[in-house]
Amino acid sequence: MGQVTTQLAAMFDIDAKTWTMILFVTGLAIYIMRQSASALQLLIFLPAAALLSIMANHTLVLLHVYEPTKLAEWMVWSIAAATVGNLVAIAGVVLIAGFADREVEAAKRYVSQRLNGQFTLRCYGRGPS
Repeated sequence: MGQVTTQLAAMFDIDAKTWTMILFVTGLAIYIMRQSASALQLLIFLPAAALLSIMANHTLVLLHVYEPTKLAEWMVWSIAAATVGNLVAIAGVVLIAGFADREVEAAKRYVSQRLNGQFTLRCYGRGPS
C-alpha cells in the first residue's frame, strides 16, 4: 500500500509550469467542445481529462522519454501528454454518451410498442367469457 501512495504522490508532485500546460490544454479542449457537448458531459470530461493528462505525463517521466530540464523537450512532451489524456477522456465521454443514447432509444421503443398495442402481456388461464 505504501508503494501505491508513493506513486500517487509522485504523480501529483509536478512543477507549476507543467500543471499550467496540462490545465491550459485541457481548458482549450473544453472550450472547443463546449459548443457540441451538453453540460453533464463537460462535467464528466473536465476532471477525467485533467487526471488522465497527469497520468500520461507521469508515465512519460517514468519511461524517461524526455529530460524535464530542457525547455523544448519538456514543452513538446507535456503537450503530448495533455493531448493523450484529453483524447482518452473524450473517447470515454463518447462511449458513455453512446451507451446512454442506446438505453434511451431502447426505452422509447418499449414505450411506443406498449402504446401501439404491439407489446401485450399474455395471460394463460381464465380469460374473459
